[in-house]
Amino acid sequence: MFAGGRISGAVKSASLAKLAGAVGLQADGEIKHGEMARKYSQQAYGAHFAEVAVDMDSGEIR
Repeated sequence: MFAGGRISGAVKSASLAKLAGAVGLQADGEIKHGEMARKYSQQAYGAHFAEVAVDMDSGEIR
């Protein structure tokens, strides 16, 4: 559970600020078909752009 700047599980609780500085912090999760997929959105979008120019005389690439 995430609440009040803390993350809590069945046995342990810690502040998010403390965990954010921890080395090797990992988390696993999943969204299954059905109610979870309708209740929580899991989407990712990305784009990469590059503008390239080549001088035809010198071959210089920018």
